[in-house]
Amino acid sequence: MTTTGYDRKYAASLLAADAPPRQAEKGAVPAAHLGRPRCYPPALREKLIELWYLFDCLCGKRLAPLLRQTVPVLRELGECCIDDETAALLVCISAASIDRLLAEEKRRHNLRGSSITRPGAFLKRQIPIRTFAEWNDAVPGFVEADLVAHDGGSSCGDFLCSFTMTDVATGWTEPVVQLNRAQKWTFQSIQTARERLPFPLLGFDSDNGSEFVNRFFVEQKNNSVIRRCVGYPRYESPRALAVLSELYAQYRLLVNFFLPSAKLIVRTRDGSKVIRRHDAARTPCDRVLDHPAVSVADKERLRALKLTLNPAKIARSIAELQRTLVSVAAPINHVPNRWRLQGASHPHGRFPRFASS
Repeated sequence: MTTTGYDRKYAASLLAADAPPRQAEKGAVPAAHLGRPRCYPPALREKLIELWYLFDCLCGKRLAPLLRQTVPVLRELGECCIDDETAALLVCISAASIDRLLAEEKRRHNLRGSSITRPGAFLKRQIPIRTFAEWNDAVPGFVEADLVAHDGGSSCGDFLCSFTMTDVATGWTEPVVQLNRAQKWTFQSIQTARERLPFPLLGFDSDNGSEFVNRFFVEQKNNSVIRRCVGYPRYESPRALAVLSELYAQYRLLVNFFLPSAKLIVRTRDGSKVIRRHDAARTPCDRVLDHPAVSVADKERLRALKLTLNPAKIARSIAELQRTLVSVAAPINHVPNRWRLQGASHPHGRFPRFASS
């Protein structure tokens, strides 16, 4: 162990694997293969891949709790053709086993993107900045916001943007598409997202872009969830605006009611290594329903709405809208020549759910 760093049992298995086969005694039963026996049949991996694509290509720690809640619902609705044996395995499979079974499929995707957020040129130093630590005890209603540009790799000309408002305490997310980065449209997006929240808006923190930094808002960096849904192409047409609006109307239901997310609870540093601890993955809806600060009336409205939703139908609708969105994406060469960048590339993002089609 000192020389190789291997555990005793692991070293024994390596030596046994390289040893020449022994002559079996007469009447002896052949030994089974080394290692743990496989408990998941190939058919389960195929169904797991299907559900992984259906539900936004989640990691194992998020997909495992989703399967436990959603597989029984899908079977009741007659979705996805899940038999009894496969369903029993899906509801008890661990996150590690999910990641292991999906490892080869995950290697097929590699998403890249860019950000156009720039520090505001005015009033930035006059705004009191709230740090992440001050949000630890937040109740539902304190949100962070970010603006995502759909520029396709070139910031020249006009292009659509997505505004994202995320509640800190519950992870409830509201995406809204807008014409450009103008403060007029950003303020309108804030109003729209505010009306969709299942609880009153109590506090608003934005990033430091010039579309946010003005006398009405405070500043806070927020990560976007939009890229998973719409990728990195350029969107600029009225048709793209309409498709994105319809897409987000469905996407918000999937994200908030069915896709679990894990919240960072501890972040410590050990030398150059940063250790992060997250809580158990849960859906934003479950976090809202369990939070004591949310009113009973708001919780009842959420429960009633969830009972009317079909997660598979919503996911298929999202996939169809995403395919339509790809067809209306504008290539970089549609940008006027006087704005075109020399050697500019057009890194259209690949939606993970399309890889199997």
